[in-house]
Amino acid sequence: MKLFQEENRAGLSERIPDAAYYRNFTALALRLTPDGDRIRQVGFTLVRGREEQRVALTSRPTPGRLQPIESENGQPPVAIVGLLKRADEMTRNEVIGVVDPSGARHVIYVPKGMMSDIVKPLWGERVRVVAIRRKDGKLNLSQIDPAPDDANAPESAPGDATESAMDLP
Repeated sequence: MKLFQEENRAGLSERIPDAAYYRNFTALALRLTPDGDRIRQVGFTLVRGREEQRVALTSRPTPGRLQPIESENGQPPVAIVGLLKRADEMTRNEVIGVVDPSGARHVIYVPKGMMSDIVKPLWGERVRVVAIRRKDGKLNLSQIDPAPDDANAPESAPGDATESAMDLP
């Protein structure tokens, strides 16, 4: 958790070399971070024998620094805000469906291991998705979080592009 709080991607990757496990760890750890309003700190204590270590999460790390957002074709990431209305893990390629405020439907492919731990708890909720456009035009999920309540579009992180229905394949 200390490496997570420090946004030390290299250190985390060394500790968690499996890509799917790393992705799940960072996504779940982001959910534990304080919101800054009602909760300002989340603490963890590790006890080994008589030695005690404490780690405090005091702010939300920048997700892009922990979960690299890379595209095959150099395009910036796509941010979509809407209702999570579809989650299909029965087909070979797991997908989710998000309906944005204009009614446009967005299909996003979900990486291995993210559906049950990360996506499932958000079913039916308003979410903010960050996705990467593949060479074939389809979207791959990079990050999904509950959306802010006060806006139809998220605040963009550096490099984010908000997708419109016209851009979809």
